Amino acid sequence: MVSQRKRIPWSHWDRFLMTVLSVVLVLVVCLGIWFHRLEENPAVSIPTPQMPSPNAYDLLTAADSAVVDARKIRWAVEEDVLTSLFPKNGRRLTTAQKATLLRENADVLLSVRRSLRYSYRKPPIRSLSERDSEGANFGEIADLLELDAQVNNGRKNWGAACEAEMELRNCIERSVWCQSPEHQRGQGNLNEGHA
Repeated sequence: MVSQRKRIPWSHWDRFLMTVLSVVLVLVVCLGIWFHRLEENPAVSIPTPQMPSPNAYDLLTAADSAVVDARKIRWAVEEDVLTSLFPKNGRRLTTAQKATLLRENADVLLSVRRSLRYSYRKPPIRSLSERDSEGANFGEIADLLELDAQVNNGRKNWGAACEAEMELRNCIERSVWCQSPEHQRGQGNLNEGHA
């Protein structure tokens, strides 16, 4: 025969304590579920804007990656600035040497100048895992246009030098201004007033 243990009845205090602990446990679980729901990413469907065709962004991105001897160009541009600030430290590249770098990149310059005739729209980035492929400022193109301005200054071709500087400013405006909230809302178009 199996002996039955005698069950000890719970006191009022034990019942109260168990009830409070049960309620606290249920509240903690409910709060945990609620906080988890608050932290979930919402499922939002954002329509992709219609991209212009041809898109100046695509042309500038292709041109930026096609620059030949980008390091030499960067050095030539920076070296020109440094030697103008500190004339005793080293020698400058000659205008002919800089022109050689420009001739190697004649197709890139042509593509950049052609892209300035088209509308610019950067494709949207939809997640944190996507990278900003632009480098945000088309650095190689900026250096190339600055080098073009320096070569034209060296040749005393002031009109072409100013034109290269204006093209550089236009590229900078496109890569920065076109991503501004005002432009995204459609309150402005960089190509308005330009042929």
